[in-house]
Amino acid sequence: MTPPLSQYIKYEIWPRRRLLCRPAHLIFLLLIGAAVAWLGPAWFHAHSSVGDLTLGLISYTSFSLGFCLAGLVVALTLPDRDFVDFLIACPSHASHDKNAYSDLLFVFSWTAVVHWLTVIVLFLVMLFADERSPLVPAVHSWWRLGAVTAVAMLCLYCFMQFLLTLLTLSQIGELYVDLRHVRRAKAAETGR
Repeated sequence: MTPPLSQYIKYEIWPRRRLLCRPAHLIFLLLIGAAVAWLGPAWFHAHSSVGDLTLGLISYTSFSLGFCLAGLVVALTLPDRDFVDFLIACPSHASHDKNAYSDLLFVFSWTAVVHWLTVIVLFLVMLFADERSPLVPAVHSWWRLGAVTAVAMLCLYCFMQFLLTLLTLSQIGELYVDLRHVRRAKAAETGR
């Protein structure tokens, strides 16, 4: 394993592992995975080819990956130093040695990593699967159904993680606006 990857796992992922693997999220993913495995042949037999669905998912994951990388760059270069200091002063929910700013950076980086991994998996699907074949043919192996289920669960995790990133952005924006109002109120008080 490369040193940056091992450091990322040790110092960023491991302290937040309980937040990443919440039982409710895992149960939801497993239920969706079970639904895909059980109902997949009926849902996907006639309408969805491997190529069509995979290309659509690659487009989504690539867009989301770019969004997360852009968000990470903006978060790293926030022009308002007071806001960064405020986030650094706020404790993290993940670990006692982390802060809200490191959590913000982690949300973007983790979402980008998960989407990058999904892009790689989807490219492997395109490489090894016949793109014209149905996603789950009428006669299919358990291996194929398992692979479709695993990819569906990974993509659903990406969707959920991207939604979490959007909600985090909304919360950060709201916090920034609130902090600006507090600053203006203090400036108005001192100006009297």
